[in-house]
Amino acid sequence: MKKRLKIRKNSGKIKIGTGNLFEFPDLLGGQEGLAMKLAVCGASSSEKEQLCGWIMQYCRLYRLPVDIVCVDSREKLKAYPPGTFQIVFTAFGGAGGFLTARALREQDRNCRIVLVDDDARFAVQGVQMHFSNLLVRPIRFPAVAESMRLALAPLPGRYLGERV
Repeated sequence: MKKRLKIRKNSGKIKIGTGNLFEFPDLLGGQEGLAMKLAVCGASSSEKEQLCGWIMQYCRLYRLPVDIVCVDSREKLKAYPPGTFQIVFTAFGGAGGFLTARALREQDRNCRIVLVDDDARFAVQGVQMHFSNLLVRPIRFPAVAESMRLALAPLPGRYLGERV
């Protein structure tokens, strides 16, 4: 299931909150007019649909162009080449979900990863591997909005547009 939100390009800048103006942080490789490619991964179709809805709501609110792809298995996620997605929400859960996120990090250093799990046992490893955020179920819209804000923020110690 693929949902697409079409929004006119906004000179590569997004307004987040009040008064803060950020440029897309190398997510699009400096190319204007392109939509972010975002993956929502998990086995639960209802959870994926809820996450997709909240992410689309956030993107509409801040006028962010986005293509969202729902992925229902680890194998299907691994089939995408590195660099396909700028942001990935992985909600497979447990050690398998963490290992999937770790494999994604090893393949693509620039991808922003948000891990969704039932508890916070992978928090320390997630910080060490530079995940953008860890969401603990049950998930609410404010937590998804915060994860999007963190994923879109420039990485500390890096210049906008710089690739790793």
